[in-house]
Amino acid sequence: MRKMAIVLSLVVSGLLSTNVSASASGYFSKQHPLATQQKLQAALFAPTDIVINNATYNTMYVSVPAGNFTDAVYPHANDHIMNGNGAFFTRLVLQDPNFNVFYDATFCPRAAITVYGFSPAEIVVDTKSC
Repeated sequence: MRKMAIVLSLVVSGLLSTNVSASASGYFSKQHPLATQQKLQAALFAPTDIVINNATYNTMYVSVPAGNFTDAVYPHANDHIMNGNGAFFTRLVLQDPNFNVFYDATFCPRAAITVYGFSPAEIVVDTKSC
């Protein structure tokens, strides 16, 4: 019984530390939201809010190396990569449905990225709001 309690406490502490480390960078998205307390502050005005529009007929993936997460962006949908801690230039890795990297770049804090194709990469980056 004691061993079971120790194992359970290790599992719970591991899960809690994973959530803390994922949000420690300050990056979040519609699919990977922040904790409720932080969400209110960041939702008012996220200094970094990069929009990714998927104008293709396939699912694509957006990886945020600094935030340690990857989002699936479905066909004709969008995703927001945000950071409530400041206006940061952010590195994003765009991947096709097979997780092959087709674009890897650093974007300004208010960029709007539209992907029309993977191979060759057909991407329009709007930086007017930066």
